[in-house]
Amino acid sequence: PGVDWFPGHDRFLYFGVGEAIGGEELFKSQQKKNVVDPVWNEECEIPADMPLKFTVFQADVDGKTDVLACATLDLAEIGTAEFNGELPLEMDGNPTGGVLMLKAKRGDEYPTGQGSEFTVSIDNPKKKALGL
Repeated sequence: PGVDWFPGHDRFLYFGVGEAIGGEELFKSQQKKNVVDPVWNEECEIPADMPLKFTVFQADVDGKTDVLACATLDLAEIGTAEFNGELPLEMDGNPTGGVLMLKAKRGDEYPTGQGSEFTVSIDNPKKKALGL
């Protein structure tokens, strides 16, 4: 199901984290009301020795809940104890085009992530216009 946005109908987005295979929910975020790009900025402590499934839900005022998308993080599979990046969201095995930006840490400090700034050096000895 897609996200329904109709005037006068409140929608709440939240995510839950649980074991990837049939496990219980280990964490549930706060609900964000009527937002298309929610930002949670929440922390929780959960075991990292198993694949974790992140599920994004839409809840109506009347309590009806729909799954919008899911992403899985398996630190053992990627060979690290920390993560700082994007998890592609999917529904029924198909990409939704959305991502879940996530940081997972071991210890006190978050791992450094891919910066949003970068430097490009161009060698242009003939000083021609490059069309940048």
